Amino acid sequence: VDLSSHIVRALFSLKVENVGSNVVSEVLLAFPNMQAKNLAAIKTLYNEGRGKVKATSVSLPTTVVEPEGMPPELTFYSVSLPKGLEKGGTVSLDVLAVFTHSLQPFPEEITQADGQLVVYQDSAYYLSPYTVKVQTLGIRLPGGRVESYTKFPNAKLVDSEITYGPFESLPAFSYSPVIVHFENNYPFAVAHELVREIEISHWGNVQITEHYNLVHGGAKTKGGFSRLIFRSFICYTFFFWDFLLESTSFLLSDALFKQLNKIKYSHLDIVGRPVVVLEKSNVVPEHNLYFQVQATVQQIQNIINQCLAVHDKLDASLRDLSRTGDVQSCKIARKTADAQLKELVKELKPLVTFLHHSPQASHIWPKVNLFFHIAMPTFVEELVAKEKDMQEKMFLKHSTVVDCFEKKLGGREIENRIASQQQKLAALRQEVDDLLEFLDEI
Repeated sequence: VDLSSHIVRALFSLKVENVGSNVVSEVLLAFPNMQAKNLAAIKTLYNEGRGKVKATSVSLPTTVVEPEGMPPELTFYSVSLPKGLEKGGTVSLDVLAVFTHSLQPFPEEITQADGQLVVYQDSAYYLSPYTVKVQTLGIRLPGGRVESYTKFPNAKLVDSEITYGPFESLPAFSYSPVIVHFENNYPFAVAHELVREIEISHWGNVQITEHYNLVHGGAKTKGGFSRLIFRSFICYTFFFWDFLLESTSFLLSDALFKQLNKIKYSHLDIVGRPVVVLEKSNVVPEHNLYFQVQATVQQIQNIINQCLAVHDKLDASLRDLSRTGDVQSCKIARKTADAQLKELVKELKPLVTFLHHSPQASHIWPKVNLFFHIAMPTFVEELVAKEKDMQEKMFLKHSTVVDCFEKKLGGREIENRIASQQQKLAALRQEVDDLLEFLDEI
């Protein structure tokens, strides 16, 4: 148990053995309700690989459960094992539990010159719904003086760590309270509320505004305030990189953020701007993560526009052919366009796939006529399919014109041969332009 800051971090290194006859698929973790209410984060790691094989840590699902027949004074979490644990089998797990508001200042009021003393309460025995063969407890302190701690025959304080145990053959739900009273002058800065607004303009500029409601969660100050002995506090600002990046977007569901979509109106704003709101309570540094807000639809839109530009260049090569008669240059233009379009299609595929599997993209968007509704992934697939159809018809038209020039056919004959192709291309181009215009509107 690490008490070196105002956030308590407990690391449980468990070796679990199945002594029953049935295969086990989960392991239960137990916390007293008074402790569980301050549990900000919990994570279970399972180390794969043995012997010469390099071990890799795998995070296992850890969720709150309410098993039948268990004491109501306890809160239980279930760890889902990666595979069933057979009779006599063992598995090693590392469980990290992070607690807030678990250090109580005592005394509750101090002068500015006093050191801050706090109290921590826990159990010397590992609280478990299972029999514990052997167990030890280590409590790491920040340094400074230790006023008192619960004494056991095998308890000892060395430097800044108190150790209890080993304890052997403990029955299920064994509990033996320990209290540690020690000095902790770490800044107990607590943000009752932190609102961070990240605004991204159409030109890619990023503006970040932060609003803090900050309090000291430790002992209150009594007496006067003197700047001569004024203590500074460390302000931890957690930076989120919200640059517009062209890579896979990261969904925040794994971090248990409440996520909302809203519209924000600013000065002289009629339409409003889409806002992704992420809410989280009881936040600790373990919740810090990098995330991206990716304009996937806009990226697809840009790629389609690049494809249309390639179409235009290919069409321009046919006009040059009719003016100069240079068939070889026209064939080179065709080869170049083919390579460019293949690269653009390669960029397009992962974006369409992501959009198709994104929960946010599955929302229903009203079409322009307001009488027909279509899901965003389906809408984008329709746009991509029409552009692909344009490519095929454009290459067919190009091949037809080049073939006619090589056979030295007249201009009227060439126009007659590509008339139907040109008509279909014009209709497709109009449909693609309409779809792109609709994307601009939403």
